[in-house]
Amino acid sequence: MKRDEEDKTTQPPEETTTPAPVQSAEGILHKMCMGVAKQLRGGHQWVNALVAFIFGIVMVFDGEYVFRWLIIGAVFLLCCVVAMSDVSAAWGLDSHSYVRSFVGLEVGALGAYLALLGMEGMQAAVGALLGGVVAYQAQQHLIAWGAVYFDTHKSLVLLLYTVIVLLSVFLFKRKMHLRALAIVSAAAGGVLVASAMAWALTDMALRGWLDPVLDADPSAVPKDGPWLDFFLLLVSPSSPDVGVFSGQSWGVFGQVWRIDRALGLCFAFVLFLAGAATQLRMLRRRQATSEGAAPAGAVKAREICGGADLRCALLPAEA
Repeated sequence: MKRDEEDKTTQPPEETTTPAPVQSAEGILHKMCMGVAKQLRGGHQWVNALVAFIFGIVMVFDGEYVFRWLIIGAVFLLCCVVAMSDVSAAWGLDSHSYVRSFVGLEVGALGAYLALLGMEGMQAAVGALLGGVVAYQAQQHLIAWGAVYFDTHKSLVLLLYTVIVLLSVFLFKRKMHLRALAIVSAAAGGVLVASAMAWALTDMALRGWLDPVLDADPSAVPKDGPWLDFFLLLVSPSSPDVGVFSGQSWGVFGQVWRIDRALGLCFAFVLFLAGAATQLRMLRRRQATSEGAAPAGAVKAREICGGADLRCALLPAEA
């Protein structure tokens, strides 16, 4: 009896395995965003500047191309996140599972390929999404201006959203958004290129490669930082002061402009003018080509007739 009690007391406790926590789609997306933020603030900043420079150059001169690949990238990310969340829930996989990552990449690549095949439909979907955003902003402004009916009457809200979303889809379907896209893309690309070059010049100055130039201005004290700070310097007046001429400013029409910000914006504006003019000229040329091109059937019929009118193949020759 005593031996049985000792056996019971000496038995090791049963091991229990805790299932891996399942990550939701929001958690996976948040983790990806944290990784991007970590790369922007730390790591190899020359990689960030190089990516910004290449991406900006393409945006300056071909905004439609960038827009298409942004759609494909968004579809890839959405499919990847949803697939990883579902496979984690179904198989109990944690965030370190290579199976989950492989499934996410596989489904994301498939979704991106399908988006590439149906790009016109994807652009219409983006138009509907932007239309919904515009409709929401319009509703909020109408309510703020005293039109409370757009808050209490559901029929008016439905009509407002329907009209704006359909109009937005129509504009995207007719490719009327390309002119605005060319201007916005050229402006954003110019800022990206200017910020990347400002970071590169500051890095070169700190390495002593620009000493022959900076010796002419002894007050120049270069200050480095992440590439993101150089980008924010151009888009926000209250951003940290970084650059080759950090701490120096000009007075223009009663306004104080930091030298690095002023030079960067001037360079970005030059790129914007060149890029917008190039893209708009390409759009006009493309539209003229599409309007002047004959249908494929008509071209084939003319080839059969030896360049004559189509009636020569359908009607008998007159006596």
